[in-house]
Amino acid sequence: MSYLYRAFGLNIISDFECPKLIPGDGDPDVYIRYASVPESLEDSKLSDYYFDLNAGQILIRINTIVRFLVSNGHEILVDREPDCDNDVMRLYLLGMGFAGLLLQRDLLPLHSNAVETSRGMVAFVGYTGIGKSTLAGALCRYRLYTDDILVLSMGADGVPVAYPGFPEMRMTPETAERLDVDTASAQKISWQKEKYKISMHEAFAVEPHRLYAIYWRFDARLD
Repeated sequence: MSYLYRAFGLNIISDFECPKLIPGDGDPDVYIRYASVPESLEDSKLSDYYFDLNAGQILIRINTIVRFLVSNGHEILVDREPDCDNDVMRLYLLGMGFAGLLLQRDLLPLHSNAVETSRGMVAFVGYTGIGKSTLAGALCRYRLYTDDILVLSMGADGVPVAYPGFPEMRMTPETAERLDVDTASAQKISWQKEKYKISMHEAFAVEPHRLYAIYWRFDARLD
């Protein structure tokens, strides 16, 4: 059985469910398949602890969890460890896996979240934990565009176009309390830092829009 979704401006066919994505329609742009993935690429042009890279492929290694082989902007092969947490695997797939695939498609993925305004998309960029989700959540009169990866391409008029991610935010208990968000039925995630998954289906923007502004909070810390 296959599942059809849409995210980052792409129709996605997957061998497994990705519940946070919205349903898609039309011809698929990307295929996600379970398959055996090598531990390294023999013809790698660039390599480090997490990645091997050649002209058409990116091999991503997440120790004890999963390996992804991303090919030509059209396919992601997934080789998960038997005891890995599927939610964690999907987190890396929609983060590092799709970041690699988007770059192969000549799109620019930014670690950012964004909201829709009357003038266009407004994005917030900064290190993990710096408060991007808190700020986007506080701007509740605007619709959410993405809470993790913002995808940009250059429009015909020279103005960047933004593509929506998926309708979910991740909030710490402190942020949810501060924003008066009900977490009674929200799912907890426990890796790295405890957070809640907050569904934003009713307040999610689904169409591409022009990018109006990026706000970058610079922090000199390297950690």
